Amino acid sequence: MPQDVTYADLKFSQSPPEGTRLEDLTYANVQASSHQEPKKGSKRPPWLLAAGMAGIALVLLVALIALGVHHLQFQKASEEEKGQLASRLDRAMEDLNQTQESKTQMEQVLNATWAQVAKEWCPENWILYQGKCLLFSTEKKSWTESKESCDAHSSRLLITRSWQPGQLAGLLRNREYWIGLRKTQEEKTRSWIWTWADGSKYERNDLSDYGTDSCAYLNNGERWSYYCYYTCAYICEKTKAGTQ
Repeated sequence: MPQDVTYADLKFSQSPPEGTRLEDLTYANVQASSHQEPKKGSKRPPWLLAAGMAGIALVLLVALIALGVHHLQFQKASEEEKGQLASRLDRAMEDLNQTQESKTQMEQVLNATWAQVAKEWCPENWILYQGKCLLFSTEKKSWTESKESCDAHSSRLLITRSWQPGQLAGLLRNREYWIGLRKTQEEKTRSWIWTWADGSKYERNDLSDYGTDSCAYLNNGERWSYYCYYTCAYICEKTKAGTQ
């Protein structure tokens, strides 16, 4: 079979072994053709991979350098801002200390001046407050007895007509004090009304009524009322030494 010999010569570089059958030749032919060498150039050269890795490393290095420079600039700016802030705080503290010293000096001068005025205006043991000399008693008496005691000091029971509620709370020391306000009988109408110690009418209607024997006192700066025979401390007032 000349055609088969020619085909074998084309496909094999050497003659098949002696005694090889046609079926074996055909199979060998197929096996030989399936194990072909890969084409040259299918794999990337090592230098190309190395160059790519170097490029990536270079990009990362540049990014790190840029980030480091930015961080240093930011840190430098932050340090400068901290220094400026610290300087401003130091100046503010100096100004505050000077202000406090000036305030202390002014308070000392004011207290000395106020003490001198109080000494000239008010008798000993009296307190100058809101343009009035006040005497806070330590003894307890009824309202009528308290009025008589103030009369003996050329004064009268305190009138708080224009004062705000709670105004004297800091001076009262959680004690109750009679003031110059009680119910009196009006001559014309013969009705009983709240009247101040100077004879003027009480402007409000916020006190409890205990009949004809109703008197007012201060408790934590607020006006209250109770029976006039009740005993408690009292406050006398005078506008200037020796006068009411």
